[in-house]
Amino acid sequence: MPFGLKVRSKNTLIFSGVAGGIAVLVYSNLALSHEMPRKVTVYITAPPGDGLEKSRTWFRAVDWEIKETKSPGQIETSVMEEIVQRRRKVAEAAAAAATNVESHN
Repeated sequence: MPFGLKVRSKNTLIFSGVAGGIAVLVYSNLALSHEMPRKVTVYITAPPGDGLEKSRTWFRAVDWEIKETKSPGQIETSVMEEIVQRRRKVAEAAAAAATNVESHN
């Protein structure tokens, strides 16, 4: 064993291996299920007294979509509208799935 450690018995070694294997499986499943989407939405507004060009040059990403606004208040409005649209889509999909289940019964 490394660092001069000694295993007390064969059963201790087996228990440690099984417990470690289970821990790795649980951790890897949790890590894979909570992955974030790769596409990034960037909301850009011009700094006070400046143009949008400086804001555009500061951000670079692999897969992104830029939503530009003229004032910070417009960013809040556009984010709120997007959240409402996503919630409506989810609600409509759930309602459609519920009607499909009811029609098959």
